[in-house]
Amino acid sequence: MHLQTLLPAILFAQSSFAYYCCFEIGNLGSDKHYNKVMLSGGVESWYPQTNCGVAVVKNGDGCAAWTSRIFFGSCIGLVPIGKRGVVPWDRCRNLPP
Repeated sequence: MHLQTLLPAILFAQSSFAYYCCFEIGNLGSDKHYNKVMLSGGVESWYPQTNCGVAVVKNGDGCAAWTSRIFFGSCIGLVPIGKRGVVPWDRCRNLPP
């Protein structure tokens, strides 16, 4: 029937939607933080400041599934780091491209 033909197409289309998330890294106990709007999919190397690199793995069903790691020996200027990850949308200062 028509449903059997249509169902795989619907499932594939739903799994391929792109979405944006607001990602932040910041210092504990201060207002020193950096935000960026990122598009889902793949791994992005982000450099919010000089000598600070973050690898963001942007895969999953939503923003909460994203993971990240700081490049070895970087982001010393943000230590102690209080936040690194997805934050509410209004925390981003720039808009999607």
